[in-house]
Amino acid sequence: MASVESRNILAEAARLEAVAHGAGAALACVHETAEELHRSLVRDYLERKQNRGVWARVRAFSLFSL
Repeated sequence: MASVESRNILAEAARLEAVAHGAGAALACVHETAEELHRSLVRDYLERKQNRGVWARVRAFSLFSL
């Protein structure tokens, strides 16, 4: 009976490990470097700001020049 429970525990541990590995792969960043990620985030941010007007762009550029 102990061996059955031991197998069940090992099977559950293996299942949880596979789920955790899959979750880690799903959360992996598609950017290869931190600089590439930063540029992408800044570009997305500026695109959203540009839709709000010229003064929003000026404020965004002054934010990133600090």
